[in-house]
Amino acid sequence: MQRSRLIVVLALMLIGGSALRGSLGAQSTPTKAKLSDRPGDAIYTPTKLEWAALELQASYGNTNYTSESPVMIQYVALGDGSTLLCLLQYPPDVPAGVVKLNRDSQQYAFDRYKGTRGWSWLRLQFDEHTLSGKSR
Repeated sequence: MQRSRLIVVLALMLIGGSALRGSLGAQSTPTKAKLSDRPGDAIYTPTKLEWAALELQASYGNTNYTSESPVMIQYVALGDGSTLLCLLQYPPDVPAGVVKLNRDSQQYAFDRYKGTRGWSWLRLQFDEHTLSGKSR
């Protein structure tokens, strides 16, 4: 979870740095021709749904499982424009109560996020998968 928060901090630093360069004047801002030559610099504005997936993943996602945190959690924006998929993956030896606790925690976090944003259109769908093998 620490790495996810670091990613968000770095993204915010990049956004802040871009805004600062823009406020310093046209001399320090690359021209549009230069930007189009570099694919990674192409302008992209995420949708609200993509932004929600990013924020929830950064705050509550878990891309690695350990004995202390045996459930991997990933948020993905679905193609319908209003639904986030919360994918829970875990080894077969994880007790059902632990999986339920993780699912309930993610639902609670989502409900708070949705309420804070005022996005009544936003929906959450869970998908659970048992991984092969034992947890570490």
